[in-house]
Amino acid sequence: SPIPPRIIGEKYIVEQRLAEGGMGTLYVARHELTEQRVAVKVLKHRLARDGEAIERFLREVRMAARIGHPGVVRVYDAGVDMTPDGDPVPFLAMELLAGETLAESLARGNVPQSEALERLLETLEPLAAAHALGVVHRDLKPENIFLERGEDGTERVKLIDFGIARDTSDERYATAAGQTLGTVYYMAPEQCLDARVATAASDVWSFGAMIYQCLAGDFPFDGESIGAVM
Repeated sequence: SPIPPRIIGEKYIVEQRLAEGGMGTLYVARHELTEQRVAVKVLKHRLARDGEAIERFLREVRMAARIGHPGVVRVYDAGVDMTPDGDPVPFLAMELLAGETLAESLARGNVPQSEALERLLETLEPLAAAHALGVVHRDLKPENIFLERGEDGTERVKLIDFGIARDTSDERYATAAGQTLGTVYYMAPEQCLDARVATAASDVWSFGAMIYQCLAGDFPFDGESIGAVM
């Protein structure tokens, strides 16, 4: 007999698995009633009992909804899925984007510098909208800049993954003292020491590191270990 389709949150029918990251798995799914196709991110089971991991995962919903900019990936829904063993696992339903990340585009090695810089500059608008609301992304890197390809062939930049963003107006979810969050090649010195002190200026540093990478083909600071880079 055919295997029944997997349904997430009792309403999203999984069509295929897109990717797997450190915190969760991303699927292409469609809503069983509206038939809208979405991207569904499900938190990894091993993190489902970690309160801090759940908070970081669901933060993406609040941040994206609060910013509400067309250059920020839209989050439609959030809920809890149940594993076959009866364990609750949070999930997010987001707009399904067609295209690739700036990192994937640069990895092919055939993107002119002017085009890569133009894509970066387009990211400044949603980033400024986030900063105006007191939201610091804290993980700006080419992997989190998505080049959405429309049906007419045009491309539009989307800023994605606000999972470790900091809301400077709400310290209920403060990062632990001395904790570093982000990707080391793009992290400002103050963020390397303590993620709690990251500000909009820290994102500007990360943006500068990306510009350097696009122009020079290398990181502004490199080393054989994370400590060496820091």
